[in-house]
Amino acid sequence: MQKLLILLILFGTTFASAKPAQPVSEEVHEKNCRDLMKYAEMAMDAKQKGISLSKMLEINDKTISKKDNLEMHDVFQSILIDAYGEPTYSSPTVKREQKNEYAAKYYIACMEMYK
Repeated sequence: MQKLLILLILFGTTFASAKPAQPVSEEVHEKNCRDLMKYAEMAMDAKQKGISLSKMLEINDKTISKKDNLEMHDVFQSILIDAYGEPTYSSPTVKREQKNEYAAKYYIACMEMYK
């Protein structure tokens, strides 16, 4: 749990520093999309490990200030809600595939955002 909190803090502060509404270089855009993909992977991993959605939303609230960065707070909250809406599987192979596909979905959507 402590590891998840640290990851959320790191991704929140790293990714939150970029403002998607403003033009950014291809390198910055790529990095932001990779960070978003890692966050989506972490969200699915937390779900698969049985960490409750309420606990993850609480962590999101504590690590990303709504006052300072409402957009990023809402993006991360949406990723969490989406992850917890996915089916739950018990097979390690299916879990790994689900996590990879879920993270890739967010990376692809992010990369498409600037085309």
